[in-house]
Parts: sequence; structure tokens; C-alpha cells
Amino acid sequence: MTKTCIIDVGANGGDFLFQVAARSPSMAVIGIEPIPELYDQLKVKKESLNLFNVELLKKAINTNEGFENFHVARHADWGVSSLLNFDSENLTKNEYWSQRSDLYFEDEIEVEVTRLDAYLKEAGYSHIDFIKIDAQGVDIKVLESLGDLLKNVDAGMLEAPTTPNSALYCNEPTLKDVLIFLERNNFEPYAIKPNDPACAEVNIFFNRVGLDWQEIESRLNLRGIPIYDGKHYWHTPSSSPTDPAGDSATMSVISTLSAENSAAWTRVAHWQAEANFFKEKAQALSLEAKGTSLGLNNLHQSPSSQLQVNTSEYNNLLSENNSLKSQIEAIHRSTSWRLTAFLRTLRKLF
Repeated sequence: MTKTCIIDVGANGGDFLFQVAARSPSMAVIGIEPIPELYDQLKVKKESLNLFNVELLKKAINTNEGFENFHVARHADWGVSSLLNFDSENLTKNEYWSQRSDLYFEDEIEVEVTRLDAYLKEAGYSHIDFIKIDAQGVDIKVLESLGDLLKNVDAGMLEAPTTPNSALYCNEPTLKDVLIFLERNNFEPYAIKPNDPACAEVNIFFNRVGLDWQEIESRLNLRGIPIYDGKHYWHTPSSSPTDPAGDSATMSVISTLSAENSAAWTRVAHWQAEANFFKEKAQALSLEAKGTSLGLNNLHQSPSSQLQVNTSEYNNLLSENNSLKSQIEAIHRSTSWRLTAFLRTLRKLF
């Protein structure tokens, strides 16, 4: 019998790992994280969530076995930590990276490195339903480390810079390199999504040729997991492919507005759903209150405490609904929302 699994390389805080494990309780889910502090946090979370299908590995993945130096960024979400060093020239010259204040390492540690095929074969796994890779510059190396098991991967996602000029790390493969690698190994991309407002990096989603990615996505219940769904950035039109606004100051404003709009889009969707929920519940309570009031009047009784509770809850829900409506209206009046109206129209068309 084929032993299959889902793999999360670069599990970090477990945002993808634990959600996919909870959605597929009968499937083994392997979380790989080389940073000791993050690995320890994952162990604690696993125990607290009682996810017995989660396996954890405290190693980095590469095409070799042994020990290597690992650069650690202990600030923010530790997300730029890597086996590779930063490309200092791109950090300075790239318009987007040069504005970021989180691109530095605090420490360098020695971590154990292994090939994925070595670990999987020892554990008895021969098939990978889905692999999520966020290895900060060595994503292709992770796939290469699967060796002959690469042909047994159904689908996955990984990260890459769009061009050599936007590579965050030294000698990092670009989007072009990734697409060539995927094609040579009988994979095809089914989505490419920006990872930042400037599209300096993208996430590439791929499946084995001949397999239905939508069936895989549905079977593993991947939609609704934020890291899988991806980020959405809607940009204003540009007159130049390299400099949308003509000067770095305006480009910075454009980038900020795009990020604001992305966040606004998410908040509006959430608030509208909440507002509809509150409105429906308030209407139901209103009808219940009226019905109770009519019944009490017919019986010539004074209002009951239950009616008072319902009326109070109705008023609270009505107030909350009005507050949410005000927040939605404020976003609709914002500059970023107005500037990107045509993009939302295009989104509906396609």
C-alpha cells in the first residue's frame, strides 16, 4: 500500500501546517523547520491542538547531507531566515526591497541538512499529494532533493523572484528558472500570485501534467487557508513596465495605496459578511420580540424579562451593524478604493 503525505517545507509558525492537518486528519502532514525556537513552538502547538497526523522535522532541506550555516532573522515572523545570504546589491538598488526595513539577520547558526528523499524513504513515504515550499531562495533545491520521488508529487507551491534584479538572496533561481524546471519535470503551473505589492516575488502553484489541480485542491480542502489562497494586490495602471509613476516618490505612494487596497478588500468582505449576519439575527430577534409582545398583550400581561433581553440584544446588534456599515462606507470613500475601481470591474469580468 502506498504511503502518502503532505509536506510543509519552511513551516515557520505552522500557519499552513496545522490548518491543512486539521482539514485532512487521515493524511500524514510533515512540517519541516530548522530554526530551533520555531521548531519548539511547533511542538507545543501540535500537542495543544491534538493533531496526531502531524510529524515534525528539525532540519533544513538541500541537495546534500550534513551541516550548514543558517542565517536567522529573529524579528517580525522570522520569515526571511535562509541558508543563503542576502543579495546586497539588489537590497540597495531594487525600489521595493530598498524601502523594506526588515531585511537583515541577527544571527548565524549551524543546522543539520538533509535531502527530502532520504527522510521520506526512511519514513516509508513514496507519494506526495501536495508540497508547500517556503525555503527562502532554495525552493528548487528542495524539489531536486526529492530525487526519483519527484515523479510522485501531485501538486505544490513554491516562491521565486520575478527577475534577477528582484532576487532577495544570492544566486536565487528566478520565476523563469522555476518554470523551466517544472516543465522539464512534467509539471505545469496553474496559478502565479504576487507575494508583495511590487511583485518582486511570486508564488507559483503547480500540478503534475495530466492531473486535475482543482480535484486535488478540493480533496485536500486547501481553499480557505490564507497561505494557499495567496495575497491580492490591485495596482494602478502604469506607463512603464519598470517605473509605473515616473519617479520613486510617486511609486512609493502607489505601492502603499495598493497594499492599503488589498487589506481593505479583505476587511470589506469580512465586514459585509458580519453585517449581513448581524442584520439577519437582528431581524429575527425583532420578529420574536414583536411576537412575544403581541402574545403578552393578548394575555394582558406585563413584558417579560425574556422580551427585555431580546430587545436589548436587538439594539446591540443593530448598533454593531450600523458601525460595520460605517466602516465599509469609509473604505469605499478611501483614495486607494477609488483608484482601483476599474480593476475590481475587470476581476468580475474574468
